[in-house]
Amino acid sequence: ELAAQLPPGATLYVFARTVEGGGLPVAVKRLPVPEFPHTLTLSDADGLMPAQRLSQQAQVNLMARISRSGDAAAATGDFEAEPLRVDVRPGQRATLVINRVHP
Repeated sequence: ELAAQLPPGATLYVFARTVEGGGLPVAVKRLPVPEFPHTLTLSDADGLMPAQRLSQQAQVNLMARISRSGDAAAATGDFEAEPLRVDVRPGQRATLVINRVHP
């Protein structure tokens, strides 16, 4: 249902934050909204800060948001998934479902 409401130019962000939260994500992907379901991989190459890498974390909070404006910051009306805590290990898989609207 939400897919039918996507405006042209919407952007998908998938990101991993430290369990403590706050600060920049340890990894992030920014993509034009793809067909769903969509599979992607986050790695150290997707990091924003060399001193805080995804591979250095035992666990992260994995999140996904579709930004109507294309901006990385959450805004009212953006679509998002419930955050999911996952272990960081080679081959780890997780499924995020974008099924709610940001207030």
